[in-house]
Amino acid sequence: MDRLRALTVFVRVAQARSFSQGARELGMSPQAASKQVMLLERMLGVRLLHRTTQKVGLTREGEQLLSQCQRPVESLEVALRHIDGDREQVAGVVRVAAPYSLAHRYVAPAVAEFVQSYPDVAVELLVGDQLTDVIEQGIDIGLRTGSLPDSSLVARRIAPLQLIVCAAPAYLERHGVPRSIAELERHRCTSFLHPRTGKVFPWEFLVDGAIETRTFAPFVATNDVDAEVETVASGAAIGQFFQYAVAEHLRAGRLVPVLPQHATERYGVFLYMPARAHVPRRNRLLADFLVQRLAGHEDFQRIALELPAVRRRA
Repeated sequence: MDRLRALTVFVRVAQARSFSQGARELGMSPQAASKQVMLLERMLGVRLLHRTTQKVGLTREGEQLLSQCQRPVESLEVALRHIDGDREQVAGVVRVAAPYSLAHRYVAPAVAEFVQSYPDVAVELLVGDQLTDVIEQGIDIGLRTGSLPDSSLVARRIAPLQLIVCAAPAYLERHGVPRSIAELERHRCTSFLHPRTGKVFPWEFLVDGAIETRTFAPFVATNDVDAEVETVASGAAIGQFFQYAVAEHLRAGRLVPVLPQHATERYGVFLYMPARAHVPRRNRLLADFLVQRLAGHEDFQRIALELPAVRRRA
């Protein structure tokens, strides 16, 4: 038996001196209200109400119980109404976690646009390349690139990620265009270092429908994607990147894809949340807004990859 619910029904009926009116205020039938009061009387072992066909009266025990629980029940109802109202209001604080590669260029501008439309919402944007402990740090919305987050989280795949090898036309003019994965061994390749361990991330390739990984001796290694992109765009080396990191350079012709037939697409951009039920409206709206902005951004569209039209050095 839900004693709190039964007490609430009793208080409403006792205040109204009517089962029908008390039940109407609670959004239930008079029969259901009567059943709740009868269960409460049975549990307490006393009669709380005198019932007639015309009206409802309080017994001495009913008057005593009403005087003791009326104010606490009303205070509880007020608190619950406030919580329910806050959940549906577009107001309050939303904590968002995003990696450096997404935060500066995509998430921060989207958040700025969102809070202009919803001035009662405050956003705390936590930037870092490690998957944040959602529960411990109170994260409402997280974004990440790579593989699917922990299955205990509610995750949405925003966009697929292509892993593309590319180089500047000037580099390919000087050093030639590699026509096979094996030829990359003699080229100047960059590497990305794991932010926490410092280990080199291997390059990966699609070969006969399967994923193969290779590690090349790095000409330049860094734990900053933007620095790696700039190194490659300057014509100093060849690198492998997710398409969003180099999309602008590819569109402008500052970079061209290399070995496009081996590009992979098994990773994605994900938005994750700690729970699906009872999510405040501000969180739902911001999550949907971020999905819309990132999925619609041209940097996250699939790139039609073609062999570079660059003369190979003899």
